[in-house]
Amino acid sequence: MKLQIINTVTNATITFDDKSYVLNNFQADNTKVTHNTSKTIKEIGEYLTASSVSSREIDLMGYIIGESKADLLNKQHKLMNLINPLQTLTIIVNNSFQIEVKALQTVQWGATWDNNNDQFIKFSITFLAPNTVWRDIYPTLIDFSPWVDGLIFPISIPEDTGMIFGHKTRNLYTSFFNPSNIKLGAKFTLTCLAEVTNPSIINLSTHEEMNLDVTLQPADELIIITDFNKKSVTLNGESKWKIFKFLNSKWLTIQPGENTFTYKTENNSELMLNIQVEFYQSYWGVSKWLN
Repeated sequence: MKLQIINTVTNATITFDDKSYVLNNFQADNTKVTHNTSKTIKEIGEYLTASSVSSREIDLMGYIIGESKADLLNKQHKLMNLINPLQTLTIIVNNSFQIEVKALQTVQWGATWDNNNDQFIKFSITFLAPNTVWRDIYPTLIDFSPWVDGLIFPISIPEDTGMIFGHKTRNLYTSFFNPSNIKLGAKFTLTCLAEVTNPSIINLSTHEEMNLDVTLQPADELIIITDFNKKSVTLNGESKWKIFKFLNSKWLTIQPGENTFTYKTENNSELMLNIQVEFYQSYWGVSKWLN
């Protein structure tokens, strides 16, 4: 198993390479779920009222190997600086899956000669992952009504009329499959080729809409993030919460399984609007990839 720890503030990185930093134990699947129930008098059994998922704790144990006492102390100092309990860290497994964590304590070091000597030092770290789910390190990108390539080879370009290199499909419905069994927040990026007035994005799978009060120009970029704890609306990099019509809108999410989206505008300029959605496939656990 390949494992990296990255400090998202300083960008400092440590890779467990079985040479300088050796991973001895990695326990990551201990998330607890609470199901609340209720019952009435004379009722047989109970009924479920609510469920909640707790944060995940991750325990890591390893060794630092040094070629000399000075080399050992230098590597120890590097690990201590990386693991700052006040800063967010990212753990990456097998260059495929990541989770954001914070250390619950400073690095704990071996205290006896058999765990702390001139050749190696044993250490342990406990992390807290508030978001609890693992996710891919690379996002999934979906374009609504994408451009269709118009190039056919061999190619010949007429001198007088030129040629069309591609065109935008007129199909305003986009379907895709989310293999995760988790509802995912997403990043919606809207740009346009001509003026677009008050666009709306609809998830036909849930019948929920995200309605926007804005007139977009070709130079504009509107970004809406619907992640649970990172919601935002920005226009050209500036926060613009008033664009989101809170009274008749939902923060659209990617549902498990099949999703179908469409969109509309008040000035019938759908073909002038470009929408890209970005999200990260997420997982309750990645144990089968860790072994």
